[in-house]
Amino acid sequence: MRSVTLLIASGVLWLGLVQLSGRLGIPPQIISLLRSGYIGTFSIFLLLELRRGDGLSALRPRGLYLYLAPLLSLFILAFYSADLVLTPRLLALVAVFYACQFMLLYLRSAMGQIRSAVWDLVPPFILLVLCAGTFTLAVGAVATAGFLYWLLSRPIDGGDRSDAVDSVIMQLPSICIAPVVLIALRDIFDAQHAIPREHVESFGLIVNGVGAAVWTAIVMRASNILRPSALGLWVASTAAAALLPFFPVGIVASALAICVAEGFRGANWLGLTYLLSHLGRWRGFGVNLFATMLPLCALWIGTHHLPVQYLMLVYAVFLAPVPLLTIWLGRPVVRPVATAG
Repeated sequence: MRSVTLLIASGVLWLGLVQLSGRLGIPPQIISLLRSGYIGTFSIFLLLELRRGDGLSALRPRGLYLYLAPLLSLFILAFYSADLVLTPRLLALVAVFYACQFMLLYLRSAMGQIRSAVWDLVPPFILLVLCAGTFTLAVGAVATAGFLYWLLSRPIDGGDRSDAVDSVIMQLPSICIAPVVLIALRDIFDAQHAIPREHVESFGLIVNGVGAAVWTAIVMRASNILRPSALGLWVASTAAAALLPFFPVGIVASALAICVAEGFRGANWLGLTYLLSHLGRWRGFGVNLFATMLPLCALWIGTHHLPVQYLMLVYAVFLAPVPLLTIWLGRPVVRPVATAG
């Protein structure tokens, strides 16, 4: 319960940054994207923690460049959104923040604190400091560059094992694509512009923050129930999606759709965490890419070929394979994963 409370408090801090986005000089969508990137990178470290119990190595510098993969989501979002303009300051801010959050997660893991949710209160403050001005952004860049140099120059003890690289590669699709899907859904369910876009983003951030707190707490504290939780969430979300056609398009329908989308995200999150903890590098990558592309396919079909109120039913059909795969796999415990090459 303490973990859930701390994670919700972290979500509130991110929400505060969204409300301050105008004064900070950055689009509110970027703050949501940075938060999603942090959660995606955290999931890599958490997956390493799940694998480590069977004698696998801790995080090593090998393949370090892969941890900057969340930067790709920024360009995907810029391609999708005509309203987002990438300025040099914005690019620098995003790059330095991702480097800072990697440094934070590395230290958190090295101290054996990856399951301690109190650390999740730190990233919003890091972003706030980086947004304060050019000087603080430059200091952050120098600090992270020094840390990365130190990390890469360290000797690797105990052999060059690749479980860290495996975990990064398996998570790349969800890290790069999944955050864009959430923002795209909020672009669609915007109450037909009845309320300002930043308020839609704030509501979506609240829903996603509470959801992420619950899903992360389940993974950290109750990983033995990932399979039934994924299936149960998908069933409940599908039932809620079936109600959407009965609501007129507007604020209520948009709010319900955003909540339903979070339920499906939770089902995908828990199901994928279970699946990836049992799979090797490229099988895990393939499964994750397949599962991450499913929402994009649902968005394309739903927005181009059906009324918007039926979109989440299409979403339910496309996301069904993930909980079904967890049932098919049906292994009760995490086993050691043979690394490639």
